[in-house]
Amino acid sequence: METTYEASGLESKMEHIPLGIPLIPRKDRKKKEMVNIVFIGSVNFTRRGFNDQWFYNRGGHIIIKIFMRLCREFHNLTLTLRSQVPPAYLQALIDDPRISIMDQPLTQQEFDELLWSSDICLLPTIDSPWLSFLDAMNHELPIVTVNMHANRELVFDGKWGFVCDVPKIFQPIIDGYYIADKKEYKMLWKAWMCDTEAITNNLVKAVRVLVKDSELRQAMGKAGREAIRPGDFFSVERRNSYLKRVLDQATS
Repeated sequence: METTYEASGLESKMEHIPLGIPLIPRKDRKKKEMVNIVFIGSVNFTRRGFNDQWFYNRGGHIIIKIFMRLCREFHNLTLTLRSQVPPAYLQALIDDPRISIMDQPLTQQEFDELLWSSDICLLPTIDSPWLSFLDAMNHELPIVTVNMHANRELVFDGKWGFVCDVPKIFQPIIDGYYIADKKEYKMLWKAWMCDTEAITNNLVKAVRVLVKDSELRQAMGKAGREAIRPGDFFSVERRNSYLKRVLDQATS
């Protein structure tokens, strides 16, 4: 944020408030041969028509390439797209028995069941999907993402997921929170949509490691959930302590 907005003279009035969500009851993940990769385009979305923004922002087009490549190596992979899907992709994927498309609003219970029945959360997103990452951690899902925006501040690389490098063209998105120059943003968006091979290669390597190693998936999943436990890094208690301090200072 400080690299994006001019805030000189306001430093004493600014406070960073960490994210936090309540820890949900834990469920045992059933042992099974199949490994399900889940993509969260949105936790929920409107019924008022199709909007493909989140599919592309969060790398749905990249995920499909990754899945098809890995299916050449592994016979036990499935993919759940928790997203609205553009018509061209929908037509190609709808009859694939390995792929489930969940493109309607879900209840909280249905969403919880989806994450507890999955094994890897794959979100190579150009934006930071704040609570989607924390939802995955709450459900003990290891996360695979890319080094964009604040992703590395939420997914601690090597602890509860993998943060994969991207080509140098995306450095402005890594360094800054918001791209103000429209021409620069269009150039970066075109690269995100078209030049996906370099991005895909690193993501395939990371997902491959997790598909092969069920113990690593479990260990990373547990590490992510630990970070949400009361008092830990992404806990509600820690966030609320920061909020209380800000309010106390404002009213003292």
